[in-house]
Amino acid sequence: NNLSLSAADASDAQQLASADSQRPTKWWHDLAGDCCPISLTPLEELPYEPFGLLGSTEGAEELSFEGLWGSQAVAAFFSMKPVHWYDGKFLACSVVSKGQLVDPLSMRPLVREECASLDRYLQANRLPAVHVEEAFKCANAALHDEQASRAKERLLALGRDAASMLRIFDEEPDSGSSWLEAASSGLAAVAESGPAAPAATTEGGAGRRRRWGQGR
Repeated sequence: NNLSLSAADASDAQQLASADSQRPTKWWHDLAGDCCPISLTPLEELPYEPFGLLGSTEGAEELSFEGLWGSQAVAAFFSMKPVHWYDGKFLACSVVSKGQLVDPLSMRPLVREECASLDRYLQANRLPAVHVEEAFKCANAALHDEQASRAKERLLALGRDAASMLRIFDEEPDSGSSWLEAASSGLAAVAESGPAAPAATTEGGAGRRRRWGQGR
């Protein structure tokens, strides 16, 4: 296991190095006019690159599906492939908080590699861990595993944490590492006060945004 983890870390480091050397500076600025379907943030305003999911899977084998970021995102962007671009931290929190591991736009079920890739993207961009791959495993185990009840409990716990982070991200403007400090303190408060309620739609109010899929 340690060897496989080391190999994965080395692969992530190589992907980041390759991405840094090959991609134009803030290439996503060319996505001006598009916004994240969940946070409604204009993609060109993101301080880090967006995360992409394949918009069309015709003729593609499921094993080839993977999240698009780094050099793969750049390649997909310049190839004009249909891609659904998201603010990755909102995508991760949204799918885990709902316990529905699907592309929010197409409702296509995500595959494990896309979830694992989203976890790596969050880590590479120094964003809070949301444990998307673990949520994927728990969701599958809850349906097919003998330990279904334990998997459901863990999935619910992950969902509560993700919902708390989603609410914090909705209310806190990004400024340096303040969002990370807010997320950490917010989750600590949640742990002390008990389970968090699902994040509510935020209409109006300074600095708040309405999330995709709510209030429509």
